[in-house]
Amino acid sequence: MLPNLLSGIIFSNRGTSSGYDNEFDIAFIVLGLHEMTVQGAKEALKKARRISKRLVIMEFGFARWPAFWKNFKYFLITEPKGFFEFTKQNVGEMIKQVGWTIQKENESFPFVTYVCE
Repeated sequence: MLPNLLSGIIFSNRGTSSGYDNEFDIAFIVLGLHEMTVQGAKEALKKARRISKRLVIMEFGFARWPAFWKNFKYFLITEPKGFFEFTKQNVGEMIKQVGWTIQKENESFPFVTYVCE
């Protein structure tokens, strides 16, 4: 199932500072999400909901709070290629530091996506 999630997905932010509940089991963490347009976010939400009603999409900042991690079984971390100073190495180190394991990587313009659990 997860490899199918990696192709043709556009992302939107469904997170709030109040947190998430256990109805979700997949988290999309998107670096640079705040750069998206409103129209892009609306399209993203439509596409994401067609794939699974049990996913939530977060900007990277939410991933810094360990309280969120326990609510999810899988994590997809996506970054626009060349976004700020983030590189494949930096993202890989961040993933290891929070204790996730990279199961698969997918590089398709303009995103790099990592499947973690």
